[in-house]
Amino acid sequence: MVNKIDYYTEKLRSLDDWDSYLQKESGLPGPRGNLELAQAFADLGNEEKIQSYISIEQEKAPVNSARMFLTFCGVVGLGTLINEGKMQYLSRLRRFASDSRWRIREAVAMALQRIGDADIEVLLEETAKWSKGNLYEKRAAIAALCEPRLLISEKVAASTLDILDQVTTAFAKSENRRS
Repeated sequence: MVNKIDYYTEKLRSLDDWDSYLQKESGLPGPRGNLELAQAFADLGNEEKIQSYISIEQEKAPVNSARMFLTFCGVVGLGTLINEGKMQYLSRLRRFASDSRWRIREAVAMALQRIGDADIEVLLEETAKWSKGNLYEKRAAIAALCEPRLLISEKVAASTLDILDQVTTAFAKSENRRS
């Protein structure tokens, strides 16, 4: 049986017009975006397509819209570009961690997890930096690290717990932690 990511990967390979398909199958507006389709896009999308999606202005891709799903896919795709050695995209990914759209912030965590799947040391190094950033950056670091599939060794678990301790201590001291 073919899993959903494999199904969407094959479907995307057969299409010329990804934009329309991604929006149609996005699941948005609605309670759940199509995460499997976003992962398939991130596996296949090239740098040009990823850049075009992350460049869509927020006003043209409001929260919970099918058009925003293109940006969501592009942000997840940044993890793939970083895994290809294009480290300059780390700063762009970090900026998306503070996006006003919560789904885009979730895409950041997914992109970081993709990085961790390829190189856990890069993820640990980057999330250690983010754990000293703003509250959204701290949240992205935690969301990425707390993925069970990434907790592959005692060393990774210990590093994750250290970062979690730093972030929760910072949250406890924050005056606006509910916002």
